[in-house]
Amino acid sequence: MMRLFTLFLLLSQLTFVSTDTALNQWTWISGSNTGGAASSGSVGSTSSSNAPSGRNEMAVWFGTNKIYVFSGTTANDLWSFDVSQSPPVWSYLQGSSSATSQPPPRISASSWTTSTSMYLHGGYYGPTSYFDFWSLDVSSLTWTLLTPSGATFSPSYSPPAYPGGLIYASTWVVNNKLYLFGGTNGQESLRNDMWSFDGNSWTWLSGTQGGTVTSTSPLPSPRSRGLGLTVNDVMYLFGGSDLSSNFFNELWSYTTANGWTQVTTGSTPPSARRFSAGSVLETTLYIFGGLS
Repeated sequence: MMRLFTLFLLLSQLTFVSTDTALNQWTWISGSNTGGAASSGSVGSTSSSNAPSGRNEMAVWFGTNKIYVFSGTTANDLWSFDVSQSPPVWSYLQGSSSATSQPPPRISASSWTTSTSMYLHGGYYGPTSYFDFWSLDVSSLTWTLLTPSGATFSPSYSPPAYPGGLIYASTWVVNNKLYLFGGTNGQESLRNDMWSFDGNSWTWLSGTQGGTVTSTSPLPSPRSRGLGLTVNDVMYLFGGSDLSSNFFNELWSYTTANGWTQVTTGSTPPSARRFSAGSVLETTLYIFGGLS
């Protein structure tokens, strides 16, 4: 039986293309194919002429028929792409601002989408690395700073527990709870901590604290840039790299009941890589590309 679905591809130049697997053809939707284009449109507008500037490693969230994009450039602007429209259109939601009510510009932040909110954590831009934690209410376009009082760039393992500053971490959402694994603090240090956020507070689940292994169960080695995917509440981690240019191709699974398990597959796995793209269809993981 042929599976019919449309795949949207969001490229670093903010070019949108899609492929209809029933027809086996790509369709250009919007954006520049040359790169370097500046943003067009006015804040608060929805128009076929709107387009974000070229950018990379932006924060992305998926809502009902909409894709939200934040920063990934020197600007901390917010955009949405409505795929229910024909043709789909960009809305310029918030312009760049230095106001403290809006996260500063950044790349490589962690982002999550739940049934109620969208979240942003960490990232960096230029010499500045961030440890802040935000939620976004898209109905009111209101940002809320959730960083615990007294939190610092370094992780805290005692109440109030907090993962500190991270970039290139792996993320999942299971039952509206956020999960965060690994990453680097941008200061030549890798982590293999697993954290969760239940909507009120962070909890450290496993990994290393100050270089000391505090769990007897198997653990993925410290890494960043791994791919996180979820199937039926089971979190999967593929690939990633460390600071010595070692690339990984192990597949790990994580459940709240059993912790980490290295998955043994019956076939030759993909080659070692980081920055892979991936998706899930039914119970199958799909992995594409990456850097090795």
